Amino acid sequence: MCCICWFLFGDKEPKICQTCGEKAVEMRFTKLGLLLCIGGSLYCCIGLCCLFLLRERHCPFCYKKSFEEIARVRRRIQCLVDDKSEITVEETEHSDNSS
Repeated sequence: MCCICWFLFGDKEPKICQTCGEKAVEMRFTKLGLLLCIGGSLYCCIGLCCLFLLRERHCPFCYKKSFEEIARVRRRIQCLVDDKSEITVEETEHSDNSS
């Protein structure tokens, strides 16, 4: 019960990401926390305490940046789509001038 009070009355200041410095860090539930919540819900709300204590930090900006770095390769492998998004405009202008 103490962690629920800590969650309700704790500081509400947004967390700061150590990597990018944004103030949009979210706290996500882990798989272990969800498992302990289901298993420990019969014992005086111990499961809820475990659920809130085992959360991990998640920065959506860092996740988006890392996802965009590997998105082209994933599309080529999983969808069989060869994405030409990294070709610059200079290369297309060069081919237009040679015609």
